[in-house]
Formats: sequence, structure tokens, C-alpha cells
Amino acid sequence: MTFNIGEFVLVEYSLRTAGDSKIIDTTNIEIAKQQDIFNKNREYVPALFILGEDTPLKNFISALQKAEIDKQIVVNIAASDAFGIYDAKKIQIVSSSEFKNQKITPVVGQIINFENDLQAKIKAISGGRITLDFNHPLAGKDLVIEGKVVEKIEDDTKKIKALTKKYLFDDILKVDVGTNSITIELSNKDIPYNHKALFAEILKKYFKQSKVIFTDVFDKVVEEKTEDNKTQT
Repeated sequence: MTFNIGEFVLVEYSLRTAGDSKIIDTTNIEIAKQQDIFNKNREYVPALFILGEDTPLKNFISALQKAEIDKQIVVNIAASDAFGIYDAKKIQIVSSSEFKNQKITPVVGQIINFENDLQAKIKAISGGRITLDFNHPLAGKDLVIEGKVVEKIEDDTKKIKALTKKYLFDDILKVDVGTNSITIELSNKDIPYNHKALFAEILKKYFKQSKVIFTDVFDKVVEEKTEDNKTQT
């Protein structure tokens, strides 16, 4: 069985650097615990891949197109085809005052979002200067990824739910796919407007509907009468 570009598939995978048995990312909760990378804030479920997407794991995605459901594949990815070659020019030294302005307490090894949400790792702190590394943590590393397709998603509602989980890290309470619009009720009422606006553009990229509507439903809270309340009434 082969898959076509643009199709949605759910994939179980584990990722490691070449020449190392240490897993650095996985969708399997047992492997995460065994490898001491378990994150209690993460949900360990098969990941959504959209075939043909240009991502750092595009070689793996290409291999998935030729794979069969539930058949394990192993793909080697060169650093240049993954997160790029390590670039010494992405090392910067900044004044500690920059951190004070952003109310950040620097710690060596810490990953931070610095200026325009650029991610950097703090490599060193010396006096009033801080060395930042803006390379991706996996830059310069060849990767090995093992995985398998566990499901092909064909239903539009399931596709939207999977995209919501991937981009908003949230569950959908209700979704209605109409002729010209998609209406969604999210479980988290506090997702910022700009996040929902960006997600709406993602949905319009994959579906023909021209409008995305987010609805908030607030149910009336009915207070249960206690025995004391019944007596008073």
C-alpha cells in the first residue's frame, strides 16, 4: 500500500542521533520512561503527519508514503537534511541587561525565547555577559528515526481534531463541517485570539471552506439544594 501527498496519517515513532542508542523523542510512553525523557505535561499518542509537508523530517515523511500500515521502517537522515549544519555564526554574546529587560533569570543550559520569539540555549554566563546559541539543539547531528503508520485519517472531522491537537494542544468538544465554514468549540476557553487566528489559516490551507468559526459555550451552573437549604425554604 502506498499513500498520496496531502494525506493525513497517524504515526508512532522514536528518534535518536546516529551512532547512539539514546532516544531523544518518542510517541511511546513506555519508551519515554525507560529512556528517562518522560514529560508529564505531554500526551504520548501517535503523531499527525501530512504527507508531502516540508519539515526537518521530510525524508522520513517521504519514506512513509511507500510504507504499509503497521509495518516498521527505519530512516537515516543526514544533518543537512534535518535541522541543518551547526553554524558558529549563530553564537551571540549579549549583555545581562537584556535579560533584566525581559525579566528572565539566566541559567546555563536553559532554553529560552529571546527577542521575537527566537529560541536560544544559554551556553555560558560570565560577568555581565551571556553567551547564547541560536542553533537548533539537533543542528549538526545525523538522525535515525524508526516508526510506522498506525492509521490513515480520511474523515474531515477526525482530521480537524488531529490538527487541533497538533497546533493548539487542545481537544475539540464539537465540530461542524459545513459547505462554506467550519465551526469549532474548543475545550480550552483561554486560547489567545492570535493563536486561533493562525490556526484558522492552517485549516483553510487543508480544507475548501473559506470561513472558520470558534464558538464558546458557557453552561448555566445550577446549585444543588442541601438539606439545610431545603429546610429554610
